[in-house]
Amino acid sequence: MNFHILTLFPEMIEQGMNTSIIGRAIAGGYLSVNAVNIRDYAFNKHQKVDDYPYGGGAGMLMQAEPVYLAYESIQQKLGYRPRVVYLTPQGSVFHQGIAREMAQEKDLVFLDIELEDKSISGIDLGQMINSRNPQTQLIFISQYLEYASDVYSTKHTYFINKNRLNDYLADALHAALKNLDTGRKQYLTFKVRQTQLRIPADNILYLERNLRETFIYTGNKTYTTRDKLSELQQQLPSFFVCCHRSFLVNLHAVTSLHHAEIILNNGQGIPVSRAHYDDTKKAFSLLMLR
Repeated sequence: MNFHILTLFPEMIEQGMNTSIIGRAIAGGYLSVNAVNIRDYAFNKHQKVDDYPYGGGAGMLMQAEPVYLAYESIQQKLGYRPRVVYLTPQGSVFHQGIAREMAQEKDLVFLDIELEDKSISGIDLGQMINSRNPQTQLIFISQYLEYASDVYSTKHTYFINKNRLNDYLADALHAALKNLDTGRKQYLTFKVRQTQLRIPADNILYLERNLRETFIYTGNKTYTTRDKLSELQQQLPSFFVCCHRSFLVNLHAVTSLHHAEIILNNGQGIPVSRAHYDDTKKAFSLLMLR
């Protein structure tokens, strides 16, 4: 996998990436990190990349053009538009599930446009990216909450306050992945006796593990396989959640969530364990907000 990081401080990125686990991964050829200096695309005498807010006011804003041109340089080099992750200082913990999904990408672009003690804004840049590639998932990050309303002039996935990046980043990435999931049909492949079957993930209501068999329930048919629930989950989109150690449920098929039970759109109840209730509630709530 290739990481392209747009930043004002490429030396900091390069020094940090050459140590510990990431450094060993780079040395082993498992990934590469390309730190792109945004200032290289500021075509003025002093390579200035910030400016005053339009209409006046306190603080400074990042110019959209240098960031966009830096992004375009990567796109031209690759020959296609890679997925963009727009860094923002709020988010939940980045975990292995997200890592597995993002590992399917060949190239990822992270936008880092923070100016030390100054305000940042990527709204204009987001509008430019939207016009070129509406499928790009934009995540805005700012320490200034007054921009929370302004970002709605641009199609985006999430706005995160920098002070809460650790609380919301994973949620933002999940939301972006869900948006991408809806744009392409995904399938679940499993084995029934000696036959490999492949069915659309959207058709599945839930999966249940009982003893050494897994039952896959759709609207009109039930499949039985020896494949483990954990293995099947790796193939499924992010809107499938583990509500119980023996159940995976499609949140799109859920009509209501109670403390110990999920009700599906066919009226059937699925148990929710105490250990999985909080994660299930959080995933269901985020889906309802979309």
